Amino acid sequence: MLIEMDAQLQKNKSELDITEISLSKLNQNNKIIELSKDEIKNSNVENVWKGIGKIFIKENTNDYINELNNDKKEYDEQISSLNKKKHYLETSIEKTFDSMNQIIKKNTSSSS
Repeated sequence: MLIEMDAQLQKNKSELDITEISLSKLNQNNKIIELSKDEIKNSNVENVWKGIGKIFIKENTNDYINELNNDKKEYDEQISSLNKKKHYLETSIEKTFDSMNQIIKKNTSSSS
């Protein structure tokens, strides 16, 4: 039983690490969006050049800022979902660890 619990604990720890990396990348993307929006707003230009693959397209500044806001909204939804997953995994790890400790304590006290 402890072996199964340990396997589950390791699986949850791995998932938690991946979740934290994903959260970090999404937060970094949000910071880039905010910095880009601030720089565009402060530049007082009508158009920006948007890179798409190997070409650049001229786009209205307000339209581009709206696109950035939509991207940020999507990232925020993903962040919210990942934070819920992170909380679940942290709780699962804690409960599994506590259960393993109880089993070990029970076995060591009964063998004494």
